[in-house]
Order: sequence, then structure tokens, then C-alpha cells
Amino acid sequence: MRSSTPFARGWMPGEVLASRGSRGRARSMLVFPDGSRIGEWEYIRTYSHLRANSAHVWSFVSVPAVVQFPHIVLDATGNRRGHSLDAGVSLSRAQRVRLEGDFDAHFHTYAPAGYGADALYFLTPDVMADLIDSAADWDVELIDTDAVFFRPGSTMPAGGRALEERVRFLRQWRARVARWTHWRDDRLNAGPLVNTDGTLRVPPVGVHRDGQRLNDTRGNTAMLACIVALIVLPYVVVVGRMLLE
Repeated sequence: MRSSTPFARGWMPGEVLASRGSRGRARSMLVFPDGSRIGEWEYIRTYSHLRANSAHVWSFVSVPAVVQFPHIVLDATGNRRGHSLDAGVSLSRAQRVRLEGDFDAHFHTYAPAGYGADALYFLTPDVMADLIDSAADWDVELIDTDAVFFRPGSTMPAGGRALEERVRFLRQWRARVARWTHWRDDRLNAGPLVNTDGTLRVPPVGVHRDGQRLNDTRGNTAMLACIVALIVLPYVVVVGRMLLE
């Protein structure tokens, strides 16, 4: 069973991927009983040199998990188009994780500082092979309790063939995500592994705050621009007045 939620508001698939452009929204979405979602995400991109706006549509597949993920982004090199914005464009280079083999040629991987080794728990050789084989043109974001896949293009054109393919894709990665539920954040294991009564302490479930979000440089850029404006503007005003005198 599945239910349709058209023009869903107040919900965002991921954070980094869905925040490309502006005025993003899920313009159509199917919600499954387990919380999985298939839909279309529309965002606006402004072309300043043309002084025009253009709407772009991406498909997304969101797979829930029973545990929280550290924030990891895989920026696929296979979906780079002239109108698209790279997923990693706003992420600092210090968060880039270099992986062996040819995986780096297909995906640029980002994880919070200090979480590169944790990313390897999820990106085992078999997972990397699956991503290259079946998801080479999908950006991927692990965030909170969701694994979100993004790619350019519509999910639900006439005929429904693309939607059927998305459902198969969802089922494939739902099974994969179910195998990631044993990850634990060692930073939460500050106490002894053995309780005072001699029993093993169950590691807590969750993510340390340092691993919950990647450092998005867009906010830093905006802040820097404001600071520069506050510093430069008074001098511009003074010089302007001097020239007019």
C-alpha cells in the first residue's frame, strides 16, 4: 500500500541536497507505510547574467532507518549538468573523504571532521560497488534517520515506467539501509564498557553533535559578505560626500 501526498509542504528530503537553488518544494510525493518516500523536488535557480529564474525538477527517494546517521553526502559526478548545482559546492574541502579505488571518480564523499573512518562503515567495498552499478547518477545524503537519493529529472511522467523503476530502486536500498542499523558513534561511549555489576553496557544509540551536520559554507559566505558591507559601506559614503563637495 502507498499513499499519495501531492504538493507536500513543511517536509524537506535531506538538507544539503534539497537546499540547492531557492524556493524548494516537494511538488508530488508517494509515502509508504514504513515512511519511505518517492517524489519530485522542484527548486528555482537564478541566472544573474540573464536576470531570469528557471525551475528545475529532481527525483528523490528517501529511505528511513531505525538509527540515526552521521551526516554524510555523496556528490555524484555522473549527474553534472549545465543547469545543476553540485552537491558539494557549499561544503568545505576539509570535510572531503578520500576513498581508495575508482569510487572517487564516481562520487565525492563528505563527512563531518573526524567522521571519515565512520563513513567507511557505510561505504564498504560491496556498497561502493552497488552505488557505482545502480546509483552512479544519484547524489546521496545520510542525515538524521534518512538515506536520501537525488537525481535530475521527473519521477512520474506519463506511463509510470519511471515510477516503477523508482519503486524497485527503493526496495533495493531499503534492504541495504536495514544492514546499517548496527553502527554506533564511539564518541557517545565515554563511560566504561562494563557496568558495575559485571554486565556489558549497551552502547547508546545516536550521533554526537559534532557528527550531526556537515559544515555548510553558504552561511559563512553570507556572514562574511555582511561584515564586509558593514566595514566598506561607511567609507564609500564618506568618499562619496567628499567627491560631491
